[in-house]
Amino acid sequence: MTAEEHFLNDLVRLDIGKGCSVLIGLSGGGDSVALLELVHRVAEQHQLTVHAARVVHGIRGDDVENAEIELCSELCEERGIPFSSLNDGTDGISAVKHRLGTGTEQAARFIRHSALERHLKELGADFILLGHTAEDQLETILMRVFTGSGPEGLRGIPESRSRLRRPLLSWHRSELRRLLRAAGVPWAEDSTNSDSAYRRNRIRNELIPLISEIVPGWPGGLETLGERSGEVADVLDNHRKKVLPMKKCDSEVSWLIENWDEADDYTRAAAIWNGLSEIDVSDIPDRRVPWRTIKDMRRSVSMGQTWTGRGFTLKRTDQRIILAVIEQTFGKFGDEGRIVLDAEDLIKGFTATLGGYRIVIQPDAIDIASAPVEILFGGKLRTPEIRGSSITEKSSGRFIPDAGSEISYIYGKEVIEGPDDE
Repeated sequence: MTAEEHFLNDLVRLDIGKGCSVLIGLSGGGDSVALLELVHRVAEQHQLTVHAARVVHGIRGDDVENAEIELCSELCEERGIPFSSLNDGTDGISAVKHRLGTGTEQAARFIRHSALERHLKELGADFILLGHTAEDQLETILMRVFTGSGPEGLRGIPESRSRLRRPLLSWHRSELRRLLRAAGVPWAEDSTNSDSAYRRNRIRNELIPLISEIVPGWPGGLETLGERSGEVADVLDNHRKKVLPMKKCDSEVSWLIENWDEADDYTRAAAIWNGLSEIDVSDIPDRRVPWRTIKDMRRSVSMGQTWTGRGFTLKRTDQRIILAVIEQTFGKFGDEGRIVLDAEDLIKGFTATLGGYRIVIQPDAIDIASAPVEILFGGKLRTPEIRGSSITEKSSGRFIPDAGSEISYIYGKEVIEGPDDE
């Protein structure tokens, strides 16, 4: 099978049929340039209308950015493909990190996707094509193993989501580079790929070579893990839909009390997870709520308590369990919020957000004998007695846009930013 036949099969599998219009996310790196080359080779046969765009978000210096824009422009001009250089439309990476409470990589990813989606609408095109490869998939699964992801996360990067398509997930970087070299097509090497400040780069450049030395066949095993996790996730999701059917109405979802009480704990957690995804209006790409938070939500509502945090509230009524987005005005919650900490939380430490307050409790900050501990929010923060003082530090920084309250750190050091995301 030729490279072109292989790629056409990928397009058909992803429902990119003849006559479609596509927008290629072109960075100038080898993966996206290979995507451009393959799309160009099959465009006439598959009757594709092709556009390409590069998003400038200011991570690298102006000289590097300009050189990569020029390369992308030349590659597209040679192939007769319209090219656009897109500004992020924001105040830059720092502003997005500040607004969303994310790391640099996730903020950059948010900027890229947002700019490409806006341009897709302007063009009236059908799909955005991204150049993620099999190696990106393996790195993502490996990172999610370390962060305790469940089967829904261990399935890896989806080939399609909304208008996004990733037709190169079954292709390896080495075969894409061979294709480019054979055709004499240049590409740019991203200088940030060697920057150890990014977690993914350290995994790629330091950890993976070590794993390969110790367990040479690990990629196949991880691919199997991703495949099996995907099948398990599908089974669990079908079970959840059957046992806990969800009703959605505007910015809330709910489940019948009798169904909730009869469901097992994992299905309840899966229902909460799915519900959060359905009503999330944070603009944070692929925001994943930690498993500990999901357990805390499940435990609180099972005890008849209302759980509030991360922009959501979960409560129990006479007839339904209701999960809703909290209407926020300058970062404040209109209703009282509550989190309940048990001994396990106090031993291991606990981090949460209530309104504009970032709460950090470190191990040994509170006498374990005082558990369970309640922290209430209703215009002000009230805490149990904590050794030293109840609130030892306040910061003028913001975890979310907030003009009405402060972030409070309880007996702890500052939380700098959320984890980087792929």
